Amino acid sequence: MDKPKFRELLLKMKEEASGVAEFIEILQVEKLADDVDIATVDSSNSLAGKLHSRKRAYLARIEKCLKKLEDDTYGNCESCGVEINERRLLARPTALLCIDCKSEQEKRENKDKLYRGILSDLD
Repeated sequence: MDKPKFRELLLKMKEEASGVAEFIEILQVEKLADDVDIATVDSSNSLAGKLHSRKRAYLARIEKCLKKLEDDTYGNCESCGVEINERRLLARPTALLCIDCKSEQEKRENKDKLYRGILSDLD
């Protein structure tokens, strides 16, 4: 695996994500004309907050991968320990799981969502 290439790719992703995060601002309006304006501002504030939260998580994930590069553990699946396919890492440089473990994780998550959906229907 070409670790310098992945380091450069992750640093570029970090720079781009940091730039986007700087532009996400919570709207502040002093006077609102009516309830529709209030609802619009509330909706915009909620969306901006979610975007900001997602960007922070994404930046943390990039930092984790950069640390793994330093520790020489980048590219190893955190679940089973096998080396993650380089094509997968090129497609998703922040991948922490091999494709098999990721597929299993998604199956469990989907099963949990289905189960919670069934339980909520029973209420």
